[in-house]
Amino acid sequence: MPCFQKSVNFAHFSFSGRTFTMLFDITEPSGVKDARAYIQHPDETNIAALSLVNKNGKFKALWDATNTVYGTYYVDIFITDSLGNSQEVANFFVISTNESFVNPSYH
Repeated sequence: MPCFQKSVNFAHFSFSGRTFTMLFDITEPSGVKDARAYIQHPDETNIAALSLVNKNGKFKALWDATNTVYGTYYVDIFITDSLGNSQEVANFFVISTNESFVNPSYH
């Protein structure tokens, strides 16, 4: 079964305008075959599916939120290991936005 190292799972979050960069540490002994982030607004309604790309051992996704409304967005992480086992962490990351404020939080 894929294993999240929750204590080091979230590595970095930044934004420029309405483009968000998310970087995750994902550890799985058999290797990670596929990793995705699903952006949801409201919760459980997918508005974007992002492939997490392995960059030097960190999994990176960019989300362009230019044409989205201000509000609260939920990020679910879905991982498949090289053996075909899958794991989802629902609402792993939450982004709240308005005209002058961005508040990321993670579990």
